[in-house]
Amino acid sequence: MQSLVGKRFGSLTIESFAEKRRSIAYYECLCDCGSKLTASIYDLKRGHTQSCGCLQRARTAIAHLKHGQRHTRLWYCWQDMKARCFNPKNKRYSEYGGRGITVCAEWKDDFQAFFDWAIWNGYSDSLTLDRREVNGNYEPLNCRWATGMEQGENRQNTKLITIDGETHHQEEWARIKGLSSSLIIHRIKRGMTPEEAITTPLMRRYK
Repeated sequence: MQSLVGKRFGSLTIESFAEKRRSIAYYECLCDCGSKLTASIYDLKRGHTQSCGCLQRARTAIAHLKHGQRHTRLWYCWQDMKARCFNPKNKRYSEYGGRGITVCAEWKDDFQAFFDWAIWNGYSDSLTLDRREVNGNYEPLNCRWATGMEQGENRQNTKLITIDGETHHQEEWARIKGLSSSLIIHRIKRGMTPEEAITTPLMRRYK
């Protein structure tokens, strides 16, 4: 019999055979959300089991939130994102649109697309929209919902640093030097100057 390990059914990936119950095979599965469960091959193949339950919870959340979307926190988040990128009169335009940062076509004129992405990617009223790459655009692969502390650390990457007459953002320096941004931030917190944190070789020990 061909192994089913690694085969996907909906949001589930089979990890291993579990047992047989009344001649029906059951498998240990990993959901895309990170949860695990045991499911029968019967339910998997017929689509009766497509996730650990997170798909249904997300669908329920979307069904509830789709009523009265306008003027919700998520609606204003979408509007503010676009204003920062496209409205020269916005007080933060110079930090975003003025630097060439834009909103992807998928989100720019379609709140529903932004709404669906937000719900599927862990939106809650306690989190704020953050770009992983601080010089990148607002688009699904570059955005996340982050805590204030995570955003604060990410904003440190926007600082311009000049070394030997060459100026880059901290994150750009990290790529040039083959370091991680988190290491540079850690070094600065430990007392190094930004220049020392960037130019110190990776293998060098520091206090």
